[in-house]
Amino acid sequence: MQTINAEPVQDDSNPDLAPAVRPEQRAIGSALEPSEIKVPMTAAQAKVDAVASLTMKAYDRASTLQLTDAEIAAIQSEFPDEAFLPGAAGKDHLIYIQHSYLRDRLNQVFRPGQWSIVPRSRWAEDFTTQKGNPASRVYVEAMLVIRGCFVAEAVGEMEYFPNNASQNYGDACEGAKTAALRRCCKELGIGLQAWKKDWCEGWWKRKRTGQKVDSAPHTPPTARQKSSDHSQTPPEAQKPAQVPFPTPEQRAKMIKELQADPGGPSREIVTEYFVKAGAILDTETLEELPMRFVPATQAQMRALASCIAGFAQGEEAGLGFPPHPEPEESPKAKTSSAPGKTKGIPADAKSFEGVIRAVTLKEGRSAKGPWSLWGIKIADQWFNSFSATIGKAAQTNKGQTVTILYSETEKGKTVEDLIVDGVSMKGPDAD
Repeated sequence: MQTINAEPVQDDSNPDLAPAVRPEQRAIGSALEPSEIKVPMTAAQAKVDAVASLTMKAYDRASTLQLTDAEIAAIQSEFPDEAFLPGAAGKDHLIYIQHSYLRDRLNQVFRPGQWSIVPRSRWAEDFTTQKGNPASRVYVEAMLVIRGCFVAEAVGEMEYFPNNASQNYGDACEGAKTAALRRCCKELGIGLQAWKKDWCEGWWKRKRTGQKVDSAPHTPPTARQKSSDHSQTPPEAQKPAQVPFPTPEQRAKMIKELQADPGGPSREIVTEYFVKAGAILDTETLEELPMRFVPATQAQMRALASCIAGFAQGEEAGLGFPPHPEPEESPKAKTSSAPGKTKGIPADAKSFEGVIRAVTLKEGRSAKGPWSLWGIKIADQWFNSFSATIGKAAQTNKGQTVTILYSETEKGKTVEDLIVDGVSMKGPDAD
């Protein structure tokens, strides 16, 4: 029996006898020769490769950036007071610098095109708010490159709310990149005055009294230090007229002007702004906004609207003006003795009476062990306590009128005792 070879035999001497090769066979054959494969480069891959190449080159030149004495003086010169706003990290006693001033400074000193904030990666963490709304926390890792040299890197973040018509995902990405830029600029000493306690105290004094301190963008710090130390103690004669305390009618007007009425187009973003600014809890509404955060003048209203617009575009939730002090006719703190148990209470403790509106609890662990911090909102003011006895008593008496004894420091108001119907609730863990 003879076996027949079904495979065609190629005769190189006669091209007509060469076996036919189908297109798919050519594709399979060519796949066996990797050196001949040319995969088209995608835009995404090109960006990844470019950023990787730039990162390596910039890292190689880290700490080699050469600046003239004039450039150093200009980059580190202090900013004017109006460059800062209260409300950093949602805390009304902290201030932060607006990103536009940082970008202006970089452009003025290095010229546009000679510096860049380069995003290297971006990711998001989905979560659900306490109100049950979907949200994402967007992160951007970026590095600051100046004249081809690596200067700093940081991770910025911003929260994104899909149900918020005033904000889109691009706003959140831009805000996170801006947060990274703000952190990178600290490495060059840009705007470091916001992290200096004495300067911040002077800023708050000038903010309350209406005094302005001009700062030339290119004035070296050494020359400014020879001046009057920022005039942190303003003369009494320069104090402006006291702004009247806001009313519920002004609060309602504010909500209407901001188009934040229930169902209004800006309701969610305005509410989220005041939550992030620390003015209300995320379980409270705009109609419960404490009066000290309500604008009392048109200038304050414009400042507030500007801050909210910036927040919607990625800025931090900074307050446009300092919270109003409590008026004389409102329940005010006074030095007094409380009935009942007073052992361990500071002699200069103040008393405050009002209805408990909210009670919160934060727990954590430090080197000394676990801790629990209670937040107690009475009327429109917040107090805190590490005493479980006082915290639980506040929870039990939520909605009731109570009297508290408290001490006040730069960190806040600490409850020393809570008195219900003349009975002290101070427990052994409060000392």
